[in-house]
Amino acid sequence: MLFLLTGARPSESALLTLDTNLSTNEQYTDNVIISSSGRESDWITSVNPSLHLGYHPVGFSGDLAYQIQPTWYLRHPELDRINQSGDVHLTKENPLWTAKGGGGVISTTMSQEVAQANGGILIPQTRFIQQQAQAEFQYRQTRLASTVVNYSYFSTRYNSSSLVDSLSHNAGFSETYGATANDQLTFSGGWSVYHFGLGQSSTAETGMLRWNHQAGALLLLRFGTGVGVVSGSSIEWLVNAKVEKKTEAGSLTAGYQRDIGAGGGLSAASVVNQRLDLSATQGIAPGLSGSLSVMVGESSGIQGQSFETRTWTVSAGMAYKLVRWLDGTAAVSHSDQRSRGTFLGKVRTDQIIVGLSTHLLPWVLVQ
Repeated sequence: MLFLLTGARPSESALLTLDTNLSTNEQYTDNVIISSSGRESDWITSVNPSLHLGYHPVGFSGDLAYQIQPTWYLRHPELDRINQSGDVHLTKENPLWTAKGGGGVISTTMSQEVAQANGGILIPQTRFIQQQAQAEFQYRQTRLASTVVNYSYFSTRYNSSSLVDSLSHNAGFSETYGATANDQLTFSGGWSVYHFGLGQSSTAETGMLRWNHQAGALLLLRFGTGVGVVSGSSIEWLVNAKVEKKTEAGSLTAGYQRDIGAGGGLSAASVVNQRLDLSATQGIAPGLSGSLSVMVGESSGIQGQSFETRTWTVSAGMAYKLVRWLDGTAAVSHSDQRSRGTFLGKVRTDQIIVGLSTHLLPWVLVQ
């Protein structure tokens, strides 16, 4: 057992490693509180140090991560905040099975970046706490066939009386068969129960059949379809599709998803979410790359609900490797959202973000 105090590149035999990273962003937005009227602009400065501790003996891996992000507002100092997140992931495996488990907590404030993980839904500036946990067990019957059972828990609590808290329990299974060297067929089933802050709840049972085609490392095709039954009555069509093409200098990705979710804080019942994502990256020169992405999302009520939210976001950016351990980024984005049956109405926001991020080699604590 060897203890090292340098940031040398770890070998495959490294037992315990520590990653330390630091990024900082300067952001301009013309709608700082994400309001449907009286838009106010601001300059936002954030610093984000992070730690990642990895423990990887043979047949097991454990990962612990923590991030903290102090953020300051030039024109709205009352919005200054400290966002934090932490999570842990454990994996145990042998030739026949793999078991995974983990969970995490995020204490943060709504921003456009958070909205992308919120089903694309923008909500007014507010603090909220998200908690999640998951467990999965995979059993490999043969080299071509495997069975997975899983469970996940997800909750969101808002510091606002206008938004609806939600909690979900999700359990499921899947059976995957490798039809050819490049093709996989997967049948999956699931059950979810949603609880909302106003005392309402709903259930969803789903079943899907999915096909994956992987042509080396350059092309991925995925298409899945199925049905979901909400609260034993409403039947919804489900889709999960993705095409990804990689080249020597970039990639093209297109994805579409239609599923059942919780409504992103704007609905007190389950909703149908639809989302289309298009993105492209391209290397321009040594160390310099560009990106372009478009997201179009829609959430609509089930069983006669008047709730409907439509959101689209377009963004473009560039990244440049200044030195081996330091990257610079610049991005612009525009988002537009229109809601019916909610208090929010129409929201529009434009943003400019420039940032720096370090990528230091992991510290090897135990060899």
